[in-house]
Amino acid sequence: MILVDVTPFKLTGKIAEEKLAEVGLIVNRNTIPYDTNPPRVASGIRIGTPAISTRGMNAEAIVIIVESIKGLYSSHTINGISLIQLLLLLSIMLNFVLWVTQKYL
Repeated sequence: MILVDVTPFKLTGKIAEEKLAEVGLIVNRNTIPYDTNPPRVASGIRIGTPAISTRGMNAEAIVIIVESIKGLYSSHTINGISLIQLLLLLSIMLNFVLWVTQKYL
């Protein structure tokens, strides 16, 4: 499990959860140690590693995912493409790989 404090990005866990859901990434808002927000708002998000590992990803992929999420909240772009668009593309690609794996392997 990965627990991410989103307060450095001036976000709550609830807002972060909603923004990631918009690009097809499902996470859960989660309280962090010494959280001052109520549990329904929270100051963090939780990402489950089973969803990552069952798709054949390793620790290096987790680092890429975390860096992508950080970039999403920092509103960066890569070659003029927003990270929201890149994350959506990544999500589509991962779902396609999972579908092919289930169907043909």
